Amino acid sequence: MNEEQQVKVFKNYPYKVLKCFLDWPWQSFFMETAKRIWAFLPEEDYDLLLRIIVNKAIDGYKDCNYQKLFGEFWQQSPITHKEYVIDECASGSLVSKLLQIKDKENIKLILENATTPEREKVIFSDKGKSTCESLTYNDKRDLLKFFVQECISSKDIMIKFKEEFKKRIIRRCSEETLEREKDMWSKFFQLLDDLIQKDDKKRGMEEGNSSPAKRLCSLTSEQLSSSKEIFKG
Repeated sequence: MNEEQQVKVFKNYPYKVLKCFLDWPWQSFFMETAKRIWAFLPEEDYDLLLRIIVNKAIDGYKDCNYQKLFGEFWQQSPITHKEYVIDECASGSLVSKLLQIKDKENIKLILENATTPEREKVIFSDKGKSTCESLTYNDKRDLLKFFVQECISSKDIMIKFKEEFKKRIIRRCSEETLEREKDMWSKFFQLLDDLIQKDDKKRGMEEGNSSPAKRLCSLTSEQLSSSKEIFKG
């Protein structure tokens, strides 16, 4: 097949071509082919391919390092494709899949390209809250903390999330269930409280560093001498 024929196939069947290269033994040609196909690949098909890659990692396929491939495919993609996937991530499903395989690195890659409101949408979505429930039930505190911190950076939003989650649990659980799971949920809300307090401490330190007394202490002797001369004048 000559170059012109290859381009014609890429243009007409971009998704099918790349999907074929996710099967053994062709994975080593996937990224090389992707470089030639971006101009023809619709954003929604890019999203589908990412999900296929994640599902292969979840299903335990060993014929390729699919988590590494995911990261490479993400980093190489055009900004328009990234933006489409991030918008789709508002449902929380792709990030939730990555959490299943404890893939913090690729979650960070996705969320660092997202705006603050977009990151918040991920965890405030029904799927995002369900993910928090699942991580809590399975006692995966480290992943839960990571997920919350990656999605929420504001104290006020953290408080809002905590209150919404309380209402969700009360609405979805019977009194008997709430009593039985009281300790578990206490730990969950304590985690949120700890993150809220951490934000307070951070703000306090920042305010302290910017206070007049703190700024005076940080002045060099040369700056102080210069200031004295000004006051003398």
